[in-house]
Amino acid sequence: MTALSSKIFFGLRMKKRILVSFFLCLLPAILFAQAQNNLYETLNQVQWDEELMIDNLVRIGSIQSPSGQEHQRASEVYQLWLELGWDEDALQMTDEPNVIATLKGKSDSTIVVVSTLDDLKQIADYQAANQGEFQIKGDSLIAPGMNTSLTTIALIHAAIKIKAAQAVPDKTWVFASVAQEETGLQGMKALVKKYEDTPSFYIDLLGSATSVSYGGLGIHWYRIDLSGRGAHTLRGNKQHVNRAMSKAVARILDLDYPEKYQEERTFINIAKIQAGSVFNHQPENAWFSLDIRSLQAHLVEKVLAEVSNILEEETDNEGVSFTITEESITPGGQILGFKESKEVQTILRLSEFLHQRPPNVSNAGSSNMNIPISMNIPAVGLGSSRGGRRGYPDEWASIRDLVKSAQIIYLISQHL
Repeated sequence: MTALSSKIFFGLRMKKRILVSFFLCLLPAILFAQAQNNLYETLNQVQWDEELMIDNLVRIGSIQSPSGQEHQRASEVYQLWLELGWDEDALQMTDEPNVIATLKGKSDSTIVVVSTLDDLKQIADYQAANQGEFQIKGDSLIAPGMNTSLTTIALIHAAIKIKAAQAVPDKTWVFASVAQEETGLQGMKALVKKYEDTPSFYIDLLGSATSVSYGGLGIHWYRIDLSGRGAHTLRGNKQHVNRAMSKAVARILDLDYPEKYQEERTFINIAKIQAGSVFNHQPENAWFSLDIRSLQAHLVEKVLAEVSNILEEETDNEGVSFTITEESITPGGQILGFKESKEVQTILRLSEFLHQRPPNVSNAGSSNMNIPISMNIPAVGLGSSRGGRRGYPDEWASIRDLVKSAQIIYLISQHL
């Protein structure tokens, strides 16, 4: 090989290396762009009937459905599934009542998507006064009951599109609207029990996934009652229920768990204090609420034990008695390594695509998802504002969020 030809050979070889290196540098961007295009194609293949979705939201959201009294709304949701073409053999309404639609897949591995049937108690009064009237202003569908029911309508419409796209998906899909989310998560407990022998992954649909939770914050509510001797002001005695309560409350609120256990998100709150009914009588009975929250169950137990010790000391000093009654328990839980799982990472990627920004990510969810998470069953919560003014007469739902909540479930169905 001559010196000239050698130079040409090595020059061409160097150019080839440069071109290969340049291509390898571009490859991630090329693959990302291709992935984005695939997602756009997936969404563009599906037409969402926004007008029908709004009509269905008004129909379901206008029904009074305070927690524990969801049967009328559940019956109407069941009927809506049938009207939209779901097979009655794959649909059931349980005693809770939960409404459950099933799309049988090639395997028993099951993805369960959940929405909530119940509303806050006060919304029923606003719905009665409103008599089914609603307004649409821009993106806002305004009427009491619209905000929570948005997720049920999104769930149903997403399910119809999923079934149309793949009549027999790889995995079995379950779409469940559950009762009593506001009063002890009873519907969700029954749902998880129903599928306890089936490998499952739960998606709690709380909105369009601008936020994603992959762990649960434990929330424990207690009522603490104190009892002692009552008397008229003029004949009062030194042993006073209110003195025992006030000293105990002050000491409980001074506990330093929130400062010591910030990473475990441990909180203590006393919101309600009640005693007596007239000015001139020393009350026999008094009570206060206790709200303990933490990512770690052992810290909740530790706080409760310290509260009990405080109460024993202060009530002994006053000669009064006390009881601690469990009012509501929302269990927490963390699954080691779950954030890095295929399921969570896929959902984070799809959320970022749908909203064109990364979602807020948390390990401190507080909703129906806490039930499976507390049992070490994978679950995520997909959240968003859904609108605003929930629990007020002028409550509203975002029409954009209604559609996007359906879209995120459809996207997930194509990638899990």
